[in-house]
Amino acid sequence: SGICFGPVLVFSLPFTCRMFLLLPNLTGGYLLVDRRVLLSSALSPVIAVAVPAIAADDPGKADGFLLAASGLQWKELKAGLGDPPCIGQQITIDYMMTRRGGGKIHNTRDQQLPFTWSLGDNSVIEGLEQAVAGGGGVPPMLAGGVRRVIVPQSLGYGIREASWQTTVREGRGPIPPEFIWLDVNGEKVNSFLRFKNIYLNPNRMDQPDLVVDIKLARLEVPTRAEEPIEAPAKEATEE
Repeated sequence: SGICFGPVLVFSLPFTCRMFLLLPNLTGGYLLVDRRVLLSSALSPVIAVAVPAIAADDPGKADGFLLAASGLQWKELKAGLGDPPCIGQQITIDYMMTRRGGGKIHNTRDQQLPFTWSLGDNSVIEGLEQAVAGGGGVPPMLAGGVRRVIVPQSLGYGIREASWQTTVREGRGPIPPEFIWLDVNGEKVNSFLRFKNIYLNPNRMDQPDLVVDIKLARLEVPTRAEEPIEAPAKEATEE
């Protein structure tokens, strides 16, 4: 039998004289604790371990983020300087891509290979374009600035269909390269394969939000090819 005191359930097991408490934890489950042990100080470390803490730098934690009308969440980590980017400019960024609630997928700094595209050419996902160019309540990034964004599926790599499948948006970057790196456990990870299994998989019912840390490295105005200078026409000579 048991008695409920708010979120805590107190009960006894049949054929025992011991009382137990069912305590909710932060993971959504419950922790079964002997009442007598709970009253002793010896269990204090056990409770602390049973309740996982959220790391302050957890990229999937939405505290402090602002929400744009499009569904993009963004947070300024470092302000940049200079003029805002314009359509047609060549944009170069470093980024770290993480699955929200999951592990890292790719970091361009690990490979020392930044990502570049021309703003407004429809070659990248909408979430990245809005994160850099601004719009919809999001200010544009400036050179040297760092911004963290949470990109929902609607601004990412796929469209959720009624058939419980995903239509992948073809030709939208950034797509991590075939780069091998080691995780915290020393296991080898292929950036492209990890990304492909999550965000380029049409058999997934949906895609998790994508967390991207962006550093705007530089803006470049596209150079225009010089027109050839025509030689002056020769005047006709009289014979």
